Amino acid sequence: MESTESVIRIPAVLMPSYNKLITTEEGKSAMKRIRVECGVCKATRFYSIHRGITRIAGVVACEGCRQFYQRFKKQPRLEQCDKGGRCFLQEEMPKKCKACGMAHILTRCPVPPSLYHNLLSYLPTDLKKRMPDQPPTSVEVPQERRGGLGLEVYKGDTWEDVTDRSEGRTSTIRAEEDTDADDPNVDDLDMEFEEMVVDDPDIPEAEPPEQTSSPVPVPTPAPRVGRPKKKPGPKPAGDPDQRVMASLLEGLKVNNQFMENFNPKTSERMRRKKKKVQYFHSSGRGRGSHPSAFHGPDGSLIASGKDLCDCLTEDCPGCHFPCIKCGSGKCGKECRINRKWYYDKVEVEGSTLSWNNEYIKKI
Repeated sequence: MESTESVIRIPAVLMPSYNKLITTEEGKSAMKRIRVECGVCKATRFYSIHRGITRIAGVVACEGCRQFYQRFKKQPRLEQCDKGGRCFLQEEMPKKCKACGMAHILTRCPVPPSLYHNLLSYLPTDLKKRMPDQPPTSVEVPQERRGGLGLEVYKGDTWEDVTDRSEGRTSTIRAEEDTDADDPNVDDLDMEFEEMVVDDPDIPEAEPPEQTSSPVPVPTPAPRVGRPKKKPGPKPAGDPDQRVMASLLEGLKVNNQFMENFNPKTSERMRRKKKKVQYFHSSGRGRGSHPSAFHGPDGSLIASGKDLCDCLTEDCPGCHFPCIKCGSGKCGKECRINRKWYYDKVEVEGSTLSWNNEYIKKI
């Protein structure tokens, strides 16, 4: 049975324990996790072996402390302490005060001096007085204050610690000797960790084939029979813009007949416009073809001068309500003064009675 954990992210100090665990079939198929004893907040967390563990200047940090430190490092901001820096004196990581929490990390992790003084400038003055002038060095931070890591496997109903303490201690010392925590050019988040791909240890590595010293004769290819290859013509040298311009000039040399017979006087557009103007003039549909009004200033018809009621009865003195504009009883729906329309015929609904307007000039 092959291990399904093809890509893992395990700290180097736990790799001997992991390699020893997967030598058995039970260890390959069992659930595994990494125990993180945070050296900053002193809390114990558990993470997947595929997730990866990080440190702050060589001190093991949980995900919460790492994210808080990383955000403050990328975007420093002025912080204040409501208690005047008194919560900094606590042994545990302050839960609410961000200023004292950052001071707690700076005094317990051997960060570079330049980074220490840069982040220190964003803390309140009362808190700066309680902090040392220089950050702790790698020698001043003992191993028990750097936190711890462990590998656990699920057996039965409980998690069992399978960490090889002797191998882990040797690897930790070797990693500390190879890494300088005070080097400002080294990233202080992913130190002493590596991403590894674990293969099946039972499969041996393939050896390269041995090369013989005797030369092997290579057969000569038969001559090709057929049409010879067409030799490509010479490519135009120079700038690509010059080649494009040369192609455009070559196209302009062709005789273009598009505008040769063009005459604006005989164009189709001008002919359509003239026909439209002639149609309006011949049909009498211009602005002067209709009178501006059919009734005069006194309400009478302009064509005959008859003061006719809108009911079209010849002798009617006015059968409508008085007009709100001129006060006449002969105005129907609209006042007759300078009205631009007229009643041509009036019919009585429900009967055959009707009256025609005989005093208007038919057009």
